[in-house]
Amino acid sequence: MNTKIENPKTGIILISILLAVFVVPTSISGTAIALPFIGANLSANATSLQWIVNSFNLTFACFTLLWGSFADTFGHKRAFIIGATIYTIASLLSAIAISPLMLDIARSFAGVGGAAIFSCGSTILIKTFDGDKRTNVFAFFGTTAGIGITFGPTISGFLLDLFNWRAIFILHTIILAIVIFMISTIRNDNPIKRQY
Repeated sequence: MNTKIENPKTGIILISILLAVFVVPTSISGTAIALPFIGANLSANATSLQWIVNSFNLTFACFTLLWGSFADTFGHKRAFIIGATIYTIASLLSAIAISPLMLDIARSFAGVGGAAIFSCGSTILIKTFDGDKRTNVFAFFGTTAGIGITFGPTISGFLLDLFNWRAIFILHTIILAIVIFMISTIRNDNPIKRQY
């Protein structure tokens, strides 16, 4: 029997995962346009600035499969929450970074958390939805990621105009804190087809 997307609990699962999925590509494309402002503020050289982006991409790629293995052992919901928490803390550290090295390290940990969001989030959706609902949900998943990568520079540019580069990471922190709260409200007795 298909799990109805209209169910409040499955709706919370979907919205929270899509919010997290939106943040990850937004962070990739949006951070790139902030590099000149970061360099000026932190007196960072070109190499340090490039690693702000590269460190995220590197850890994201390396930890995606590891999160899958971890989640199979300890549960996908738990792994997703841990990953989102890592990303939240890393985003907060990025926002208050006082040196290029601190920002590079924080971004590398954000990549670790981002890998969990994509790896575990997609698995949770697979285990939550069936049939046509699953197809529709993954269409939302892909569209959300695409919107994030496309509008990341626009959102970051808006924040740069209004505030400064630190506001970009503060926004990520706030959104992911909301995600963690939302997904944590789902108890294991929810009407999910399979446990996650």
